[in-house]
Amino acid sequence: IDAPTQNGWGILLGGSNASDSPQQECFNCIAFNNVIRVSANFRTMGFQGCKDCTFFNNVAFGGAMGMNTAPTSSNINNTWKNNILDCQGSNATESLQNTYTIDYNLFYNCTGIPQQAHPVTGNPLFVNSSSDWHLSPGSPAIRAGTTITARGYSGEVLVANFDWDGKQRTDPWDLGIYTTSGQ
Repeated sequence: IDAPTQNGWGILLGGSNASDSPQQECFNCIAFNNVIRVSANFRTMGFQGCKDCTFFNNVAFGGAMGMNTAPTSSNINNTWKNNILDCQGSNATESLQNTYTIDYNLFYNCTGIPQQAHPVTGNPLFVNSSSDWHLSPGSPAIRAGTTITARGYSGEVLVANFDWDGKQRTDPWDLGIYTTSGQ
């Protein structure tokens, strides 16, 4: 995704029309293996009216991660893991509301970095940050992530352990959209 979408979001899971209890529009929604590029005054990825939703193994440039509530929606138990966010000098997060988990993410060139139990720091060392998001040898994102089990709306396990090239991820996972396993 190369430009902010409606309402200033690169990718938004949920929406703003949840008027009935329990006030969510998105259940067990996932977004993974995306590259998101927005300007600093927009948000790269976020939740609005989500329950048990996850962003994992994404690469984002500019903007912030966000979690908003519309007047009638709330967020419950949402997760960001194994992502690489290059804030390009802006704030890493905006409007984090309700319950969430942020862990195993690399925040580079960011202010306002959220606390994580397993923080990853340093330059992600992309082959080319404009066009090739494979990780170069020595990247702090290599083998710095955790295994993700993605579940569908009915609780079924979704196949989500492959990278952008179709290679299967092995433990521990790399951050971002590609795995270095087998290289």
